[in-house]
Amino acid sequence: MLAQGLRDYTQANPPLLNTSITANDSATLAKNLVSYVKTNGPLLNIADLSSTFPQDTSTPAADPGLKGPREALVRALADGSNTRTWNLMIDVVAQAGKLSPTATSLNNFIVEGEKHYWLHVAIDRFTGKIIDQQLEPVWE
Repeated sequence: MLAQGLRDYTQANPPLLNTSITANDSATLAKNLVSYVKTNGPLLNIADLSSTFPQDTSTPAADPGLKGPREALVRALADGSNTRTWNLMIDVVAQAGKLSPTATSLNNFIVEGEKHYWLHVAIDRFTGKIIDQQLEPVWE
């Protein structure tokens, strides 16, 4: 079904280009999105996704392809994206120990134990409130 959206719309009777999305197609879409963000700044809402991909206004009305499949790639990105939050990962290494009796600086700190965590935080861009957080222990 997705292949119905992959047509060469510059032709009078657009043929199907291929039957599936290839790794090259995915890479091209990703490059277009990165290029758009570098030029125009971050997406302000999900609707901005539609403007990141080139639109062909010469699509023949007689055979434009199916609407759903033509929009499938943008819809997939929109379903898996969120433009209202900042997602951060904070790498925390907590060490326990003591200073040597003759310590003159923190360089003389003796590590006796260590814990490593990744803290994932989602912050609402507009209100600044923390929406979600998750502490994940890291075992090396």
